[in-house]
Amino acid sequence: MNNLSLKWKILLSVTLTCIAAVIATTLVTVRTGIATTESAIIEDTRTLAQVLGEASVGAMTFDDSAPLTHHWVLCV
Repeated sequence: MNNLSLKWKILLSVTLTCIAAVIATTLVTVRTGIATTESAIIEDTRTLAQVLGEASVGAMTFDDSAPLTHHWVLCV
């Protein structure tokens, strides 16, 4: 490294700094995307469970298992 000119030392320094910045930005972006996707999956699952539960109340009240089976087949 001592035998490099000042021009090449600056160029190397700037290049390494840019690479580090790109890596850090990529890591933050990926982590944010994972967290957002995870939250969306949890919310969608809660919504589906709520809809399925509300749709099954009548069948459970009158002890009719046919609609319950039908809902589960549609969800899977």
